[in-house]
Amino acid sequence: MPPDPTDLTPLGARSSDPRLAAWGWTRHRELWWDGQQEEDRSRLEPGRVVKELRGVLEVQTASERIDTRIPGRYFQPGSDPAEVPTVGDWVLVPRERPPGDCWIERVLPRSSKFSRKVAGNQTVEQVVAANVDDLFIVMGLDGGFNLRRLERFLAAARDGGARPVVVLNKADLASDLAQRIAAVRDQLHGAALYVTSSKRDLGEQLLQLSVDGLTELRRALEPGRTIAFVGSSGVGKSTLVNTLFGEQVMRVRSVRERDERGQHTTSHRELVRLPGGTLLIDNPGVRELQGWLVDEGIEETFEEIRSIAADCRFRDCRHQQEPGCAVREALERGSIDEQRLDSFLKLEQESQQQAERRRERERAQESLRSRKRKARKTRRRPERHDDTASE
Repeated sequence: MPPDPTDLTPLGARSSDPRLAAWGWTRHRELWWDGQQEEDRSRLEPGRVVKELRGVLEVQTASERIDTRIPGRYFQPGSDPAEVPTVGDWVLVPRERPPGDCWIERVLPRSSKFSRKVAGNQTVEQVVAANVDDLFIVMGLDGGFNLRRLERFLAAARDGGARPVVVLNKADLASDLAQRIAAVRDQLHGAALYVTSSKRDLGEQLLQLSVDGLTELRRALEPGRTIAFVGSSGVGKSTLVNTLFGEQVMRVRSVRERDERGQHTTSHRELVRLPGGTLLIDNPGVRELQGWLVDEGIEETFEEIRSIAADCRFRDCRHQQEPGCAVREALERGSIDEQRLDSFLKLEQESQQQAERRRERERAQESLRSRKRKARKTRRRPERHDDTASE
């Protein structure tokens, strides 16, 4: 069996080409690549998607950065939209490529992904970042503060395999900072928490609240790891990144005069190498906060409800009016927050509906593929001649 390509151990000095290691190429990915057929190794080379803009993907190889196109097979009926290459993906491209005519030939297995449901009524998964080690969920402590939104992001992060990190930004705009930090802490379940502000030094205040700030966040960033910042538009992601790394990594527009808030500026996805070796994927604000939800991510985010639900009389208890529901009993005792339970039930319902619609789409796609296979067999079938007809 070939080595696991999703192993995140950095290549570092062991890399045969440190130029790829600088973009997150791992030791096991290199071993996996060494195990491929010699014909593929001589014809293709690995690279990482570092930018996506208007359907063109920029890929960083060991020697150069090139513009590539996505083959049409990824968009044919019956294909899975989640498999379309995106920023952060490792791909294989031809070594010999005519200028302006380079196509991605293969996408390597992903170690993690951050997905959401596409905008609108379609139940289709959209991967917005691939091979992310740490997913920083940024939420503004101003008018955009929303615990239900945070729960969605945490569930989506855990489902995708990235380590969630919560960053409460714009702390200088919060009049009830201590209460909001306490409310978020109840939802972390192992996720790290940082509180930041680009306008004011909060050192003494955060010390009193026993919470880490910008300095600790900067120290937690590791070279060779890929991080991504997600959150709604206008929460200050670009300003936070620039403050973290001490340079203009991401462009930030001037603040709006009416409320002194920075405007959302990121219009494309991009992976950049930062001072110190950390790799950053910057994403546009998620306009429709419907993560691609599955039971595992939801259960981990609502761990306290999941542990209580294990004591329900029925395994398929929906925690509504069923007899012997341990969750409802805990709610009556005050052991569970009612709003949090409502959010849990809502996300579970969405997850189940997504799963059912996905199964329906997969059945339709399989039916289409089956009809195409039959049509091809019919075209290949030799024409039969009845010799007795002339007798």
